[in-house]
Amino acid sequence: MAGDVVFAPPPTWARVDLPPPALREGSDLAVDRWDAWGAPDDGPGRAVSGCVGVDLGTWTDEATPFALDRLTATVGAIAARLDAGAELHLARTERTEAVVAQTFAGVTDTQGPPVARTFLGFTGPSDHPHLRGCFALCAPATPACEQALATATTSEFVAPPPATAPLRAVVFGVHHPRAVALSGVTLFLLLGVVGVLTRPRSRRK
Repeated sequence: MAGDVVFAPPPTWARVDLPPPALREGSDLAVDRWDAWGAPDDGPGRAVSGCVGVDLGTWTDEATPFALDRLTATVGAIAARLDAGAELHLARTERTEAVVAQTFAGVTDTQGPPVARTFLGFTGPSDHPHLRGCFALCAPATPACEQALATATTSEFVAPPPATAPLRAVVFGVHHPRAVALSGVTLFLLLGVVGVLTRPRSRRK
């Protein structure tokens, strides 16, 4: 599937029953994919991979840092759930036209600090764009899981949709607050963007 995480756990690891993260009630976010594995012989190692996403018909690069922050917070919460006290710290960011990939190293009070990779981009046809944040995580990490994570990647993402006129206007307002304030249209523009981003959408199958 395009816009998906590609992660192969260590060969001897088996799938485990681990519930996906709980997303904020009332949001359009959904868990698009979720897989979890455990080390053999009930060892401490755990690995998870997955994607969360939302249908979104407009985008601007100014929104990318906020989306990355939310994706990082989600993966960090999963890491802390698997390994109490675990924290993730950004080590590297790589950008292409269609995807932003980040690599994280962690600290923990136990053995095997967590490691993770995340990927943010769009998938779906041009008339139904879908923003997706994917990740692969080892927590607690083992040498075998770290080696597997190093090769984690994604299938192809697509270019983001263009910014709509209301969204461009709000971005202009962020960079030129005085001009927008003097024009008296700040509230109108904000309501327009909220309408675009929160309009009802059909549920994904």
